[in-house]
Amino acid sequence: MKILIVMLTELFILFVQKEFCDKTFRHRKVHRGIPFLVWFFFYASTNLLTYLFDLPFWFRFPVFALPFLAVLYILYEEVFEVRLAVASFIFIMGMLAETIVCIVGAMLGYSVETARETTELFLLYNILSRLIWFIEIKTAFVLQKKNRTAGIRKTDWLEVFFVPVSSIFIIVSIFGPYAEQFFTLKLMASFLLLVINLFTYHSYYSIQEKTFYTAEKKFLTQQVESYATQLQAMGQMWEQMRMYRHETQQKNLLVQSYIEQGKYDKIKEIFCKDKTLTESRTCISKTGNVSMDALINYKASIAEKYGIRILLDAIVPYDTVFEDTALYSLLGNLLDNAIEAVINTASEERTIRMQIRTTNNLYVQMENPYSGELRKKNGQYLTTKSNKEDHGLGLKMVRDIVEKYHGVLDIKDEGNRFRVILFVYDITKAAC
Repeated sequence: MKILIVMLTELFILFVQKEFCDKTFRHRKVHRGIPFLVWFFFYASTNLLTYLFDLPFWFRFPVFALPFLAVLYILYEEVFEVRLAVASFIFIMGMLAETIVCIVGAMLGYSVETARETTELFLLYNILSRLIWFIEIKTAFVLQKKNRTAGIRKTDWLEVFFVPVSSIFIIVSIFGPYAEQFFTLKLMASFLLLVINLFTYHSYYSIQEKTFYTAEKKFLTQQVESYATQLQAMGQMWEQMRMYRHETQQKNLLVQSYIEQGKYDKIKEIFCKDKTLTESRTCISKTGNVSMDALINYKASIAEKYGIRILLDAIVPYDTVFEDTALYSLLGNLLDNAIEAVINTASEERTIRMQIRTTNNLYVQMENPYSGELRKKNGQYLTTKSNKEDHGLGLKMVRDIVEKYHGVLDIKDEGNRFRVILFVYDITKAAC
């Protein structure tokens, strides 16, 4: 009976470990059946070695860590130091949970030896220690969200504690009134409570991820529509340039005719019109890099409609081509966020300062004023848009792209000025 108890509770732990790893690490591309085989090998090897041979405490860590590191190496992408840290953390939390249960049991007059000899207490100790460990792992996962999303919600903490703590009270009440009666029923009830804990954990985060995915998909759709408008505007600009070249040829003939006739006032009138037309076009980016210039000049034309100036200091080689098109989205998002913030400021303050440098790396510094209070949650900036589903998606996409290239992102605000500095490595490729 004790073996059955161990196998069921360890199966619960296995599913929690898999969920934690799936949400923490990026998956390697492996055959569909490989994850099942790898996790089964881990489950079988660690439990057989630990319980069949009754290993001493000091030997349990390598027995757990080595197969677990193998699982992380085969199925997930991460550096060795992080894998080792996660393996150590999970093991230590398990030991801590068992220690807490043993200490509380000793305070109530039940020694560890008694728990090992009594099947009823053995089941109770196992279930309680697994639930406490479950709370510890879920707490770690919620705290991890602080670095990956806009912040931690109150419902996250409710999910962490409500179901497991309620389960602990239910299990204690089940075991309390009876000493030896209905043991099979208690075993089934305890296992079902573990399943309920696992199901609610999985369901909660699945729903949360689906909600975020829907909001992100909507945001990306809006981005695509924005870029479609941008391409249309660029097409119109090139059409205007084509017409301008044609008109220039005609004007040259007309100017030549006026020179021959001595009508210099007419020539002056033509050049004045050309000067006005040229100055009316928003063209702040003149690096010679067509993609970069088109993106920045388009955003500058939008800013100009709101009376916003963009002061640009950019050095970008004409043949620089970003390896990932998402980097253009990164620059576009930064400018969109800055324009959105500056719109609400006084007219005399509507200036965005932007500095760009590229070699094989990308350096961007942007500074803009803002009005009112910036909304932050757990150290992460939130959008001021009325649509609550889009909280921080623009900055999150910027942060995700920077993390993808193992770059650096620094965001500061003081004196009603918002400043973003980012450095991304190895982002260019040879021009085709």
